Amino acid sequence: MKKSALNFVNFDNFCLLLLLGLYASCAKHSEVTIKDGIANVFIENAEIIKAKEKPWSSLKGGFNRKISRGLFIQFRIPRLKRDDLKKLAEEFHVDSWIIETEKIIKGHRARVGTIYIPLFTNRGYRGKIKIRPNEVERANLQVNYRAASVAPSHTRFKCPPYGHRKKIENIEIRDISFNQPGKITLSVFYKKDYYNHRVEKFTLGPNPFNGGDVLIGEYRFKIAMYSSSKKKILSNYHYFPQQVEVTREKDVHIDNCMMDQNNADDLIIKKKRFKWKR
Repeated sequence: MKKSALNFVNFDNFCLLLLLGLYASCAKHSEVTIKDGIANVFIENAEIIKAKEKPWSSLKGGFNRKISRGLFIQFRIPRLKRDDLKKLAEEFHVDSWIIETEKIIKGHRARVGTIYIPLFTNRGYRGKIKIRPNEVERANLQVNYRAASVAPSHTRFKCPPYGHRKKIENIEIRDISFNQPGKITLSVFYKKDYYNHRVEKFTLGPNPFNGGDVLIGEYRFKIAMYSSSKKKILSNYHYFPQQVEVTREKDVHIDNCMMDQNNADDLIIKKKRFKWKR
């Protein structure tokens, strides 16, 4: 009986791996056409798939999960075939996606932050370039309150800095594809503009940005093709077909935490004074 049960479990695992492999092989790739020195990339599967509140955990303070650290967002990244990647890399110097996050409040638009996601790893062998596609299909972003941005070691403090008391109460994902009818198309040119803003390299972590003291607003995400080595935008931008909206937040009372006890400057000074013992 034990042997048959083990075989059954192994068979289940084999089936699961087989299904995952089939899904990966059947996933839609974005189409690429090249003509007269211009590459057109017809984007598939670029979408926001999740948005939720990120609670603030604290082991010492009395505010564990009572307030919010920020807004967590997950989106699906387009995929490209190996041959298309090689052409884009060799002919246009493309090596990454670049994704810029915008916040809109009462018609005012502001850049929150930007990440770039490498499209491949480059391996050379006897002078030959071998491109291995990046298999990242999903990426995470986190738009944090200012207090969470200056206090990354959030479990150490009894009270949140800057008098932060905000709790996100409602988040929505809204379709905005009607603003951009037709397929999402990026046109790639060899010569384009330098990107003069700060760009963070994508990691498997939350990729946090500072969203300020209030997170209520609309968040839009636009994608383009990028050369991280030359720091150039190599195509037009196109917005994801959804936007994330924080429509409601509230102030939460925290026992034993007065506003004047939450001087973030003190936290920064203590952090600078701290040195590892050798």
